[in-house]
Amino acid sequence: MASPCTYSTPRLLMGFQTETIEGAAIINLCEVAEHSPNPKSSFEHIFSCNPKVVVVQTGIFNEPDVDWGYLAPEH
Repeated sequence: MASPCTYSTPRLLMGFQTETIEGAAIINLCEVAEHSPNPKSSFEHIFSCNPKVVVVQTGIFNEPDVDWGYLAPEH
């Protein structure tokens, strides 16, 4: 699996990034899980690292469409 910073460079927690999640006791997926192109593979990798805690915060939705405000197409 690629580095945790596959798609974007963290800008809010400078100094806390890591190249790997192996050995992490806590993994926090705040508004991240819903963006995974392959959730099964991503979660298999996360749990294979044997963290003590995995925190996932995400919104639950049904069938988003082009009018879904979260997509922010104007950006």
